[in-house]
This record gives sequence, structure tokens and C-alpha cells, in this order.
Amino acid sequence: MSRPDIKACKAGLRRELREQRRSLPARARQQSNTALCRHLLHSSWFQLSRNIAVYCATDGEISLHVLATAARRAGKKLYLPCVEGRRKMQFYRWTCSTPLQRNSLGILEPAVRGRPLAGIHLDLVLIPLVGFDSRGRRLGMGGGYYDRYFAHLGQRGQRPWLFGVAHSFQQRERIPQGRRDRRLHGVVTETGLRRF
Repeated sequence: MSRPDIKACKAGLRRELREQRRSLPARARQQSNTALCRHLLHSSWFQLSRNIAVYCATDGEISLHVLATAARRAGKKLYLPCVEGRRKMQFYRWTCSTPLQRNSLGILEPAVRGRPLAGIHLDLVLIPLVGFDSRGRRLGMGGGYYDRYFAHLGQRGQRPWLFGVAHSFQQRERIPQGRRDRRLHGVVTETGLRRF
């Protein structure tokens, strides 16, 4: 598939899955959030991780609020992605007292920032997904921020572990992939956690 074909295919799939995700009833969304966070909390990847990158949910994404609360109680450090300019992203510490503000994309991120944490010091990165397939290919919002940030990762066993977070209905048979797209180490949904 050519690059323009991949781009068009991704755009159509992104529209379809985002609409489906946004139309999920509030009760079903809450049940998914709770079940998914429970799977993560009991996973060895979470338990072995000290520095964890999370995100603030938007546009029908799975909320990680329950997980964030439990992680802080367990003494883990949390980090949020911050968009800097049109192409760059960094991860900054997120505590209970960190004030948040909306960035240019409408996503909450720390308003007050210290030094960013280098990606090699993250243990687990939880990435919101629009779609995924059984081989670890992911469909994001289209900005390429996570792909660019983690382009340096070599072998798939290396940390940080990249885990997608999604509803199970967001899985498709095949997600089109460009040469710069990063694959996931695993994905977690309300039905469980799967390593690729």
C-alpha cells in the first residue's frame, strides 16, 4: 500500500473508531475504566515499574484516574506527555498538586514544569489508542508524537514498555502501518492485558 493510501485508510478508520468510542454510554465507559485499571494494577509490568507515563483522557478515551490514584499510593512516579510546538513531546512529573492546563490540542498537561524526564528513564508508557490489531500495530490521533518520541527504541524487549490503552471494540483485523509507526509491546482493554 502506498503512503497516500495508508494515510487515507488511517483517516477513514480513525473517524469511524473515534465516533464509536465517543458514543459509548457513560455507564459502559465507567465499567470499562474500572475493569481495565484493575487488569493493569495486577500486572507484573505495572508492579515492576517505578516511573510510569500516563495521559489525561479526552475524546472518549479510557480514563486512568483510578490507576493514577493507586500508583501514587504505591509510591510510583507519574508523568504526563506535554506537546511542545508542532512536532515535539516531552514527559513531565505529575503529582496530586500539579496544576493542569489545556494545550493547543485541548489535552490537559502540567501548567508548571520542571525538567522533563528522558524516555529511557520511563519504565511503562500507557498510550491512548484509536485502534489496534493483534500484531501490536496502533492507530493514534494522527500527530505522530509518540512515534517520533520513541523512534530510538531498538529491541522490543527494552524499556520503556509501550502499552496501548483502549476499549476491546477498538481492535481491528489489521491496522495500516507506515515505516515510522512504532509497534506496541502490549495492549490493555477491559477484557484483559495482552503482550505482543
